[in-house]
Amino acid sequence: MRGWRVGGTSPTGHDLDLAATFAVSWEQLQGAAARRLFTMAGYCAPNQPIPRDLLEKAAGLDADACDEAVAELAGLGLVKRGPGGIAIIHPLVAEFAQSAAASSAGAAEGKEQRQVVTGLAVAAVGVADAALDSGVPAAFMPVLAH
Repeated sequence: MRGWRVGGTSPTGHDLDLAATFAVSWEQLQGAAARRLFTMAGYCAPNQPIPRDLLEKAAGLDADACDEAVAELAGLGLVKRGPGGIAIIHPLVAEFAQSAAASSAGAAEGKEQRQVVTGLAVAAVGVADAALDSGVPAAFMPVLAH
């Protein structure tokens, strides 16, 4: 919504820039794990539950640390918690997460961004391998959208 009302003002007097609104929550994130998970969630399919085991493996976190990070993100409205503590990210927030990752990576020439996407891909392959090894390929279905 940047520049949505050129020459006008918001009826409530608030900034109409959604990125600026999301940045307020982004700046309040305390934990490095929450920041990393938010960035990872931004590269997952929006409006789809992101399996906790995918985030755990991609970020190298145990279940408790992952739950704490998702709770912090949900508390700031950056993700929604689904059943079982699964994160769900809105498409506009996902776009912000990607742009935040790109701007923070800036001087590092996108190294952080590549690490995040690579981590997600490796984790997804790990979940797929585990599902196939178990003889229950349907276990991969929650990861398929991502």
